[in-house]
Amino acid sequence: SSAASDVYKRQVLAFARQRHSGRHPLGISALLDEIEKHFGIRVHRRTLERALRQPEKKIMPVAKKKPEELL
Repeated sequence: SSAASDVYKRQVLAFARQRHSGRHPLGISALLDEIEKHFGIRVHRRTLERALRQPEKKIMPVAKKKPEELL
């Protein structure tokens, strides 16, 4: 997958997590509707359920070095 699609996936997941937690959390059906309205895409119910069950990853930038730079 491309970097752009990974960013898009993270945006959709952040949107869903925000609306699934807090004082008035949305259920899965309502979340699917909100995602479709906001992003114009349909997400499979099980895909969203699995994604929400996974712990949120801390994203840290990693500088990639060429093999010769590691010596």
